[in-house]
Amino acid sequence: MNIKRLLFFIPAAFFLSCAAEKGPLHLHPAGYNGTGYYQSGEKSSFENKSLKVTLRHITRLSETERDPLMLELFAKNFIFLRLDIENRSSLEVTYDPSHTSLVSGSFGYEKPVDYTELYHIVSEKYEGGLPERRLSSLKGKFYDLATKVPPGGKASKFLIFYPFEKDSKGEDAALTINELYMGVDTVSLSFPFKIKAVEGGARGY
Repeated sequence: MNIKRLLFFIPAAFFLSCAAEKGPLHLHPAGYNGTGYYQSGEKSSFENKSLKVTLRHITRLSETERDPLMLELFAKNFIFLRLDIENRSSLEVTYDPSHTSLVSGSFGYEKPVDYTELYHIVSEKYEGGLPERRLSSLKGKFYDLATKVPPGGKASKFLIFYPFEKDSKGEDAALTINELYMGVDTVSLSFPFKIKAVEGGARGY
């Protein structure tokens, strides 16, 4: 089991202070020649006549994304990946983040942070009804439960992961999506990355 899972219930104030020590690292798209895959700048994409999926590691938050909780997690080097899904088919597409994983040598095998984990992080630090109030601002902004994309529709949200380990710099990594449903059929995708330091040494807000 990954050590970060063992630390899951440690008070968030301690956890976040540890996370702050892990310098800002960035997932940079690595070359991949699989059919339908391509890279453009900091974006990794898969595209065919029925589906387009684009993935990008966010190193700067836009004005509309500068929610206080998101800013706090961002400042502590949590990993924010923007995942865009465009359904070009006549079938409903269903994306379940529990079928997604981020893997590297030092980082290990990680699933995206879900609502329950965020709730515990926030509730350990803020008493009373504040966890629900603070988390409500993230509603619809990150993938938690299954998301359905109708024919001709699009979905665009964040995947949130715990911070990288310090010694992850320079390692290869991969974001894998298993069982992306198109009707009753499934598609599995894998996006390769190289872990690099953020240019300039800090992430922008």
